[in-house]
Amino acid sequence: MGSAETIGYKIVFFKVKNNTYVCAISLDDIIDKNEISICNLILHKIGFPLDFDSDFSDILKVFGTKYTENNILEDCVSYNFLYNRNYFVSFNVSGKNIVGIEILCDSGIIDNRINCD
Repeated sequence: MGSAETIGYKIVFFKVKNNTYVCAISLDDIIDKNEISICNLILHKIGFPLDFDSDFSDILKVFGTKYTENNILEDCVSYNFLYNRNYFVSFNVSGKNIVGIEILCDSGIIDNRINCD
């Protein structure tokens, strides 16, 4: 178990109990220009190589081949990547726009997520 800190309902930081570092970040349903700006700032601050202004070709250049792909809504697809076996990254794409990014860096959470897909 762990704890989550939320900023509104669209930005969530999660820590596993007894850890001092954030091991999961969820940025979901990010469509407004102000939300995009805030989320891009967060991504840049943590050194993430992409942001909400990136396109799908940028994602493939950085992360390579998709691990899985899921249709989550009629017009939204989740593209999931297992990166260096240490990170699980999911991009929710609607049309040509990234509308959600989830970053997991805890092996237990990654295993759980992979087993649920």
